[in-house]
Amino acid sequence: MSSPRAPRPISEGRFIPVYGQDQWITIRGADRANPVLLILQGLCQTAPFLEPWENDWTIVQWDPPGVGSTYAKNMGQGTAGLSFDRVTRDAVGVAEFIRQYLGVAKIAILATSGGTINGLKLVRARPDLFFAYIGNGQVVNFSRQEALSYELVLAQARATGDRAAVAELEAIGAPPYKTVAAVATKDKYANAMFPAEQAIFAALDPAVLAAMRTPPAGANYIAQGLPPFDFRAVSMAWFEALMPEFAAFDALSLGTRFDVPMFFFQGEQDLHTVTSEVQSYVAEIQALAKVLVLLPNAGHMSFFLRDQMLALLNAHVRPLATAPR
Repeated sequence: MSSPRAPRPISEGRFIPVYGQDQWITIRGADRANPVLLILQGLCQTAPFLEPWENDWTIVQWDPPGVGSTYAKNMGQGTAGLSFDRVTRDAVGVAEFIRQYLGVAKIAILATSGGTINGLKLVRARPDLFFAYIGNGQVVNFSRQEALSYELVLAQARATGDRAAVAELEAIGAPPYKTVAAVATKDKYANAMFPAEQAIFAALDPAVLAAMRTPPAGANYIAQGLPPFDFRAVSMAWFEALMPEFAAFDALSLGTRFDVPMFFFQGEQDLHTVTSEVQSYVAEIQALAKVLVLLPNAGHMSFFLRDQMLALLNAHVRPLATAPR
C-alpha cells in the first residue's frame, strides 16, 4: 500500500512582470493540490486575515496597478494610464502566470466591491481561465446603486435621529459626485459595518489585526525595501483616476451570457452596492450555473465574514474545481 501523499504548502510573495510592469502577488496555501482562488480588490496586506482559508484553497492576492506594493515599486508612474481595461488586461496576465506556475488548468476568481467590475470583464473576456466567478459587494450599475445608496443612508440617518449624519449627507446632496471627498462622505455611512461584521473584528486575534496594519519585519506578504506611502491617499487617488469609468459602468452592457458558473455572496443589507440591484442582475443573466446567497445582518463589508464566506466557497464552488495537471 502506498503511503499518503504529503501536503505541499506554499507561502510566497513576489513581483512578476505584467505587460512591462513589475506587479506584486502573494501565493499562500497548505497544499498546492488545493484549488486556486484569485482575489480581486483584496490587497496582499490582508493575507493574515485569510489564513484559515489556506487549508482548503491556494489563495492568490494581487496588488494591481496603482495600489499596494505594486504602487510602491512603480511610484513614479502613479495612476498614469490606469483604466478598467488596463487592469483587466493585467489580471489576465496574472491569471495566466498563476496557471502555469501552479500547474492548474483553471482557477476561481473572487471579486469584491470595485474589483467586481474587473471580475465581470475578466470572465467575459477569458472564460477559459476560470472554473467559477464569485462576486461580493457586486457593482451592477454604479450610478443607480450610488443614487439608491444615498437615499438609503439618508433615510437611515433620519430614522435614527443622527443629526450629524443627516447634516453631512444633506450638505453633499444626492449623487453623481464630482469629488472623491463627497463620495467618501457618503461611503462613510454606506460602508459602515453591521453587527455580524462588527462581531468578527471584535473576536479577531489582536495579533492578526496588528499583522495587517503593521506587517512585521520580514513578512513575505508585502514587498520589502520599498519607499513608504500613505495607503489611504493612494487608494483615493486610484479611485479618483477611475471615477468617470465607475460612473459609466453598467454590467448589462457586457452582455448577459457567461460561460462560467456565476456565484454572488452578497450582504443582505449592503447599502453601498445595493443588494436589490444585484438580485435583479442575477435574475437577468444566463450562466453555466448561477447562485445568489444573501448574508443576513451583513452589509458591504460582508467579505470579512470569514468563516461564513469560506463555508460558502467550500459548499458551492470548491466541488467545481479541476484537478491539478
